Amino acid sequence: MPLIQAETGGKTAGKWLADNHPRFFPDTTDDSRFDIVGCHDDGVRVSLQDEDRVFVEPPHALEVLGGLREQADEEREEPHADLTALRKETASLRAGMEQAAAAKTTVEVSGGHSALLREAARASSTTVLCHRDARKFITAHAGRQPHFRVAAHVLGKGEGRVRAALPRRSLIALLIALHSVKETASEGDGDKE
Repeated sequence: MPLIQAETGGKTAGKWLADNHPRFFPDTTDDSRFDIVGCHDDGVRVSLQDEDRVFVEPPHALEVLGGLREQADEEREEPHADLTALRKETASLRAGMEQAAAAKTTVEVSGGHSALLREAARASSTTVLCHRDARKFITAHAGRQPHFRVAAHVLGKGEGRVRAALPRRSLIALLIALHSVKETASEGDGDKE
């Protein structure tokens, strides 16, 4: 195998075997000049071409990558700090929203509502006839209750009306959800009306 002296400096520079140590000539710096990339037993070396078209002493690629890593780490510090601050702010906002939601969903149950729930508990099922938009509203709010189940069969009755059978548990969940909406809705948000 032919021996190729890859660098200046005699024996300390190392020997390169053409069959075992491939070299490539890409433009690694996007400056329209070819560079030399050599793969050796101890790693990869990159020799960049300068403005005078002379190849500079090739540093070990790991040294170059180490410098790039340090630079990337420094550049990443500021966005990382910004992201950390944003996460803290988001967590604070979430905690505030959860507290507001918890305070808002605490509803005092009147005697009349309790009587209505007891009466609903006696029914095995009931039929609800309403506009399809009202059904969407009901499903959206009652669906948050653990006992609510969406009706399996919904029949269209014309003029945008639908009829659905609700079992006892879903009826109770529906009554609880509607009472909660009525008691916690703000003036003018549309849910209270």
